[in-house]
Amino acid sequence: MNDTYKQLRKKVPELGAYCVDDDGFTAWVRAIQKASILQLRPQDPWTDNEALIQVRTMQEEDLECKVDLPESEHEYEDTLDVIKLPLPIPTEVLAPHFLFIRPDEYALFKCFGKHNKCILTGNPGISKSWFQWKFILLCFRQDLLDILSPFEEEQVDKLHEDQLSLKGPTTEDPSSTEQAPEEDLKVDEESLKGIETDKQTSTDQVQVDDFNEYESSSKKPKIEEQTSTEDDKCKDQAALKQNHQLFIPNLIVRTVEGNKSYFFFMDEISNVLRVEHSPQQLDYFTDENSTILWEPGPGKAPVYFTDIKARIIATVSPNMKLFHQFHKIAEVFYMPCPSELQLRLIGQIYRKFATELDNCPGDDEIHKRVVELGPFIQMIMCWSSEKRFIFKKAQNKEISRIVKSKACLHDTLESPEKIMQAKEVSHCLVRCVVRRDNAQFFQGYTRCHYQFTCKEVLDVFSKKIAKLGIKSKIKHLIAVSEGDFRG
Repeated sequence: MNDTYKQLRKKVPELGAYCVDDDGFTAWVRAIQKASILQLRPQDPWTDNEALIQVRTMQEEDLECKVDLPESEHEYEDTLDVIKLPLPIPTEVLAPHFLFIRPDEYALFKCFGKHNKCILTGNPGISKSWFQWKFILLCFRQDLLDILSPFEEEQVDKLHEDQLSLKGPTTEDPSSTEQAPEEDLKVDEESLKGIETDKQTSTDQVQVDDFNEYESSSKKPKIEEQTSTEDDKCKDQAALKQNHQLFIPNLIVRTVEGNKSYFFFMDEISNVLRVEHSPQQLDYFTDENSTILWEPGPGKAPVYFTDIKARIIATVSPNMKLFHQFHKIAEVFYMPCPSELQLRLIGQIYRKFATELDNCPGDDEIHKRVVELGPFIQMIMCWSSEKRFIFKKAQNKEISRIVKSKACLHDTLESPEKIMQAKEVSHCLVRCVVRRDNAQFFQGYTRCHYQFTCKEVLDVFSKKIAKLGIKSKIKHLIAVSEGDFRG
């Protein structure tokens, strides 16, 4: 066993904490470390094989039904990497063999290497908690990141060149921060005019063309089967860490409220530890070469960070009580909602492998629920009809309260972010939106924008706006039709 493991195994009981080797997660990690990567073609079946990490990049062509599929807003919404793990995640129940990784999540993984204290937030039910398992997987198997990440190599290199330090605290590039308001002002002015300039259109096309060119030339072909020997894999892991300068910790602590934790050691000999402790003891267990993945629990305890040298990634819903103090030193990153295409692709896997779901929705039903409720994974896939009815009722109640007067409606459309902060509007009505921009230091993921959650909410507000005066009507119809509100 390595020195860190031995020291912790001795230190934890001395501090009065409970500690045992976790056989389930130890086996899970060993299987991930030893497995070969197999990239499946569309016609290849999924198999039960503990020696393989099976990967399939799914697109619109892989859908069973393409009826009523809306056009995507960004190329990151056009694909979904589906990974079948050698062994199921021990603590998960719903299709625990599978991880669904969106291009946004690769980008977030790399962004988290640029700041010591991070908050990952976004709408409830969009797989923020599951991102922690993806983070652990990519740390153990960086070759997956190299194979699947949608970035061009020069973009990845620039991202890492901007890092100030791998181990020390880093801050956002001041020049990037100073330019952001001008960019937002320009976008907002164009939104009011309802105009998309030729320059923007051409820039978007260049980004799409660059992405497609990289897919065909730089990345390894998705349709080819790829396996690796143990020796090659070790060499590849070291080369990737050196070339891309990824921050890969020596220890990952995945904790619920700082009380119940799993300790993952980035070696091939140490067992995974299950530890019960106090939040204050995290400082004794970790150092600057560690990463803490903080998950909220039933007690709703705030993120603990005092005197902790380790990197912290707190995965929370938009509840300021959970991270109010931590927010003062942390950078907030927003996870976008999945596209309807990605939801439908997830649904295809669930229908085959998520035996725990009594009635997993088909493509038609997924489309209907997205239109009525919004693009939320848990709500679309798992909620019963009773829970969806309660949500819809709460949604309608909020809408009725907002549109009961012109003044209230005007305030909501004029500045929805302020209304949300005042708790006048919940995530029943609005969803977080990210304007991805590879030229920015954090690629746009630290700036939140808002859109209405779904088409039905948009339609209701459009009808109410039709009853306003002509000047307000013109202004707000533009805003609502674009669904574009800056946070």
